[in-house]
Amino acid sequence: MTTEVIEYEDVGAALREGRPLRRARSYRIQYAQGDLNFRTLNLTDPVPLGRQILASAGAGPQADYSLFAILPTGDFEDVRLDEPFDLRGHGTERFIAFQTDRLFKLTLKGRELEWGKPAISGAILYKLASVAKGEAVYLEVHGGQNRLIEPEELVDLTAPGVERFITGPKPPTTYE
Repeated sequence: MTTEVIEYEDVGAALREGRPLRRARSYRIQYAQGDLNFRTLNLTDPVPLGRQILASAGAGPQADYSLFAILPTGDFEDVRLDEPFDLRGHGTERFIAFQTDRLFKLTLKGRELEWGKPAISGAILYKLASVAKGEAVYLEVHGGQNRLIEPEELVDLTAPGVERFITGPKPPTTYE
């Protein structure tokens, strides 16, 4: 085993290559705030506190944030601000933060997610669901017909209960 310390380790590259993280001066992760527009952050510790991830992103220490790791399965894992998060053991490179004191629960393809805004765009749902060509996202309606969610649509998450989104074949396009 080498004791060489490299300049930086790209956590995503290590995951894609199926290898453990190498010792480095910094560890590159992907960070988004309130959306899925990720940017690169460099962390000096492979086991940062959630608060350290936020500080690296320039989030103010007095602001109220919720931080989540997006796991390879697509699930969101709560990253507590004052507890260590081991980049080496979780198999994740992407993190999303919300400046909020309220979270909205939803399910997407059977996975439980928490979103930090009262609405979520159809485009984000399609991206999180990794929808294949010819498929669409639907809001599941118990006892009724599931409602097609268009990518340009905003879905209100403030109604009582947990919104449940599923995927299925895209309906045929009709013209009038």
